[in-house]
Amino acid sequence: MLSDTRWISIATGLFVIWFLLIGCAADNPNIRPASEATVGGAGGDGQLTISWNPVLAESYDLFVGTLHGGAEAGRKLANVANPFRMTDLPVGATYYFVLSAKNDDRTTLQSEEIAHQIQGPDDRLNISLPAKTTGITLAWDPTEEASSYNIYWKNAPGVTRQNGIKIPDVDTPHRLTGLIPGVTYYFVVTAVGKNGGESNVSEEISHESPQ
Repeated sequence: MLSDTRWISIATGLFVIWFLLIGCAADNPNIRPASEATVGGAGGDGQLTISWNPVLAESYDLFVGTLHGGAEAGRKLANVANPFRMTDLPVGATYYFVLSAKNDDRTTLQSEEIAHQIQGPDDRLNISLPAKTTGITLAWDPTEEASSYNIYWKNAPGVTRQNGIKIPDVDTPHRLTGLIPGVTYYFVVTAVGKNGGESNVSEEISHESPQ
């Protein structure tokens, strides 16, 4: 549903970027490869794959414990990928999970604590982060020399190709969803030529996701 609409236009060397603010459901295009961890001293044949509907966050932390008590009672597994696999778990044991999303070294979202009993070697769990997020649609004037475009973003000014989180091979317009309320995002765009070469970044634009 269209909840807030306004246009911002800034001229760049290759194109003009516009931001259309819209309400949306959480969906982060930057899904990293799966990773895994063992729970120290657990020992067992159980394996658990944990996944979640991503938001536009720089990283995620997972808190895992054997006792109820939320994030404060669990072991912190920092910067986990989605999905995340845990191994060597005793079948039948119950674990408690809290997932948090982070932007610019601060926690911006945290799930409710979830209790889950390990079922076997191919067990799965989906954790839900709070669903209230916003979105933007990015559009710019295309160039004949470009075959696609890359978007780079982060939660601090000074986004470059080296330090930004890359959303590759997009076209104009491109819809980004899952922006966390109260977080300021910074964006730049590059053009990718037919030979694979990439242009310099556009002028940086910031956007504070509304509360």
